[in-house]
Amino acid sequence: MYDLHDLLKDLCKRPGLYIKRSSITHLEHFYNGFCSSLYMNNIPDEKKSDKLCPLPFRFFIEYVANYYKTSLSTLNCFGIILKANNNDEEKSFDIFFELYNKFMVLDIEYCKKAALNRAHIDCYISKYQYNQYLIENENGDLKEVIEVNHDVKPPSEIYFIKLTDKSGYLLLINKQNEFTLWGIFKTLQKLKKHIKEYLCESEDLKWEKVKDYSIFDNIWDNQI
Repeated sequence: MYDLHDLLKDLCKRPGLYIKRSSITHLEHFYNGFCSSLYMNNIPDEKKSDKLCPLPFRFFIEYVANYYKTSLSTLNCFGIILKANNNDEEKSFDIFFELYNKFMVLDIEYCKKAALNRAHIDCYISKYQYNQYLIENENGDLKEVIEVNHDVKPPSEIYFIKLTDKSGYLLLINKQNEFTLWGIFKTLQKLKKHIKEYLCESEDLKWEKVKDYSIFDNIWDNQI
């Protein structure tokens, strides 16, 4: 299967075959068109890997935001790079591929896990047991609707992974052998702050080093 990664490799080598010029904005438009056509035809944009790394492209924006030490906003990875390089289209195009190539070779430097106790689990469920959204009534007014989410799966373990190349940390929660990946955190301090937010207390977590990374094999098959 010819996927997004294969396409980007070819485009990097011969941009003139795909876009008008080496411009990050032209690259973004081409990327959006490519992904839209796949979506409309129910075709996945990436081949499923049997390993955790390389990470799917959707995590590249967090990698780029961390690289430039900026927070996630309305800008995507293309916009962040362009803004950071004074709107220089060609330079930003080259830097996009420099960063993308580094992103694709990220790997696990080390991993730790901790079992969750009843208090952690109850806190987590309380955060996710309700779905909140807005609907428009007949008068055109917005109304908040709150529904009970009956599909909340209780977590049993939490993992953090330090990535190579000083690229940050991944946070994963194991729920009945299904992993939720919460993204890339630039520092361990930010990761632990996020853990505390969703587990209420995190100081009592007993971390142990994970030596066998095979637990993450085929993780993208049941990623939720």
